[in-house]
Amino acid sequence: PSGTYRNESGLVVFLNYIQFPDPKDYRHGAEKDRANVENAFKDLKYTVDYHENLSKSKTMAVLERIRKDNMLKFKDSLIIVINSHGKDRKTFLTSDGETHDIEKIKFLFTDTNCPAMKQKP
Repeated sequence: PSGTYRNESGLVVFLNYIQFPDPKDYRHGAEKDRANVENAFKDLKYTVDYHENLSKSKTMAVLERIRKDNMLKFKDSLIIVINSHGKDRKTFLTSDGETHDIEKIKFLFTDTNCPAMKQKP
């Protein structure tokens, strides 16, 4: 029916930040998160697009590429998973030690900025 989602071809973008300029910030065990996320979404027929230890600029480049990719038209939903250190609930650290604002990422995927995902979760 109209207004329902099949979730047959969702996309998970997994940004995993493990290493940082300060070795004390290394996220021990974070390497296992890739397999855990992939296994969790495999049965739901999601594709996982995995990225590790990106700088702030590379993070934005990856998200911009995904936002503009025509394949999103064929996806029923989009989930962005960010594993990193955070200073608060609104920011996270990229692997170059820069702070990134979660609201900026959410803004990239609004109905206006990402029409391919309009009215999709």
